[in-house]
Amino acid sequence: MPDMHEEIPILSKLMRWYYSNCDEEWEHSCGVKIDTLDNPGWWVKVSLEGTSIDPKSIEPRKIYRDEHDWFECEVLNDPNMGGLGRHHMNLCFSGMGGPHNLSEIIEYFLRHVGV
Repeated sequence: MPDMHEEIPILSKLMRWYYSNCDEEWEHSCGVKIDTLDNPGWWVKVSLEGTSIDPKSIEPRKIYRDEHDWFECEVLNDPNMGGLGRHHMNLCFSGMGGPHNLSEIIEYFLRHVGV
Protein backbone atom coordinates (compact mmCIF):
# COMPACT_ATOMS: atom_id res chain seq x y z
CA MET A 1 0.00 0.00 0.00
CA PRO A 2 1.43 3.43 -0.93
CA ASP A 3 2.16 5.82 1.89
CA MET A 4 0.26 9.09 2.29
CA HIS A 5 3.01 11.19 0.72
CA GLU A 6 2.65 9.31 -2.58
CA GLU A 7 -1.11 9.97 -2.70
CA ILE A 8 -0.99 13.75 -2.20
CA PRO A 9 0.12 14.47 -5.80
CA ILE A 10 -2.80 12.36 -7.09
CA LEU A 11 -5.31 14.41 -5.10
CA SER A 12 -3.62 17.65 -6.12
CA LYS A 13 -3.92 16.66 -9.79
CA LEU A 14 -7.58 15.76 -9.35
CA MET A 15 -8.26 19.08 -7.61
CA ARG A 16 -6.54 20.99 -10.42
CA TRP A 17 -8.50 19.06 -13.07
CA TYR A 18 -11.77 19.72 -11.23
CA TYR A 19 -11.05 23.43 -10.87
CA SER A 20 -10.03 23.75 -14.52
CA ASN A 21 -13.54 22.60 -15.49
CA CYS A 22 -15.38 24.97 -13.15
CA ASP A 23 -16.98 27.66 -15.29
CA GLU A 24 -19.80 28.86 -13.01
CA GLU A 25 -22.12 26.32 -14.64
CA TRP A 26 -20.42 22.90 -14.83
CA GLU A 27 -19.80 22.60 -11.09
CA HIS A 28 -23.50 23.13 -10.29
CA SER A 29 -24.73 19.96 -12.00
CA CYS A 30 -21.55 18.05 -12.82
CA GLY A 31 -18.39 17.22 -10.93
CA VAL A 32 -16.61 14.50 -9.02
CA LYS A 33 -18.23 12.11 -6.55
CA ILE A 34 -16.29 9.79 -4.27
CA ASP A 35 -18.29 7.32 -2.23
CA THR A 36 -17.72 4.12 -0.31
CA LEU A 37 -18.90 0.59 -1.09
CA ASP A 38 -20.08 -1.83 1.55
CA ASN A 39 -17.83 -4.70 0.51
CA PRO A 40 -15.62 -2.50 1.51
CA GLY A 41 -14.31 -0.28 -1.22
CA TRP A 42 -14.55 2.96 -3.19
CA TRP A 43 -16.68 4.30 -6.02
CA VAL A 44 -15.49 7.32 -8.00
CA LYS A 45 -17.73 9.01 -10.57
CA VAL A 46 -16.67 11.96 -12.71
CA SER A 47 -18.98 13.84 -15.08
CA LEU A 48 -17.63 14.02 -18.61
CA GLU A 49 -20.36 16.34 -19.85
CA GLY A 50 -19.10 19.82 -20.52
CA THR A 51 -15.44 18.77 -20.49
CA SER A 52 -13.02 18.30 -23.35
CA ILE A 53 -12.69 14.58 -22.55
CA ASP A 54 -13.48 12.16 -25.36
CA PRO A 55 -15.29 9.25 -23.64
CA LYS A 56 -13.70 6.85 -26.13
CA SER A 57 -10.27 7.76 -24.75
CA ILE A 58 -11.06 5.98 -21.47
CA GLU A 59 -10.72 2.27 -22.02
CA PRO A 60 -12.66 -0.10 -19.74
CA ARG A 61 -10.35 -1.90 -17.33
CA LYS A 62 -10.83 -4.68 -14.77
CA ILE A 63 -8.05 -5.85 -12.47
CA TYR A 64 -8.66 -8.38 -9.72
CA ARG A 65 -5.72 -9.26 -7.48
CA ASP A 66 -7.72 -10.48 -4.48
CA GLU A 67 -10.98 -9.67 -2.68
CA HIS A 68 -9.59 -6.41 -1.22
CA ASP A 69 -7.21 -5.41 -4.05
CA TRP A 70 -9.15 -4.82 -7.25
CA PHE A 71 -10.56 -2.11 -9.47
CA GLU A 72 -12.71 -1.70 -12.52
CA CYS A 73 -13.21 1.44 -14.55
CA GLU A 74 -15.46 2.34 -17.47
CA VAL A 75 -17.49 5.12 -19.04
CA LEU A 76 -21.21 4.76 -18.55
CA ASN A 77 -24.41 6.72 -18.95
CA ASP A 78 -25.63 7.87 -15.55
CA PRO A 79 -28.79 10.00 -15.49
CA ASN A 80 -27.80 11.27 -12.02
CA MET A 81 -24.58 12.84 -13.31
CA GLY A 82 -24.48 15.88 -15.55
CA GLY A 83 -27.45 17.78 -16.80
CA LEU A 84 -26.00 20.65 -18.82
CA GLY A 85 -27.51 19.47 -22.08
CA ARG A 86 -24.14 19.68 -23.83
CA HIS A 87 -22.00 17.02 -25.51
CA HIS A 88 -21.37 13.74 -23.65
CA MET A 89 -24.71 14.20 -21.87
CA ASN A 90 -24.86 12.11 -18.69
CA LEU A 91 -21.69 10.21 -19.56
CA CYS A 92 -19.37 9.71 -16.65
CA PHE A 93 -16.21 7.91 -15.69
CA SER A 94 -17.06 5.23 -13.14
CA GLY A 95 -14.35 3.53 -11.13
CA MET A 96 -14.85 1.04 -8.31
CA GLY A 97 -12.22 -0.72 -6.27
CA GLY A 98 -11.11 -2.25 -3.03
CA PRO A 99 -10.43 -0.39 0.22
CA HIS A 100 -6.81 0.41 -0.74
CA ASN A 101 -7.43 1.23 -4.42
CA LEU A 102 -8.83 4.78 -4.30
CA SER A 103 -5.62 6.41 -5.52
CA GLU A 104 -5.28 3.77 -8.27
CA ILE A 105 -8.79 4.58 -9.55
CA ILE A 106 -8.11 8.33 -9.54
CA GLU A 107 -4.74 7.80 -11.21
CA TYR A 108 -6.35 5.69 -13.95
CA PHE A 109 -8.85 8.47 -14.65
CA LEU A 110 -6.19 11.19 -14.69
CA ARG A 111 -3.86 9.18 -16.94
CA HIS A 112 -6.62 8.72 -19.52
CA VAL A 113 -7.64 12.36 -19.57
CA GLY A 114 -4.11 13.62 -20.06
CA VAL A 115 -3.38 14.97 -16.58
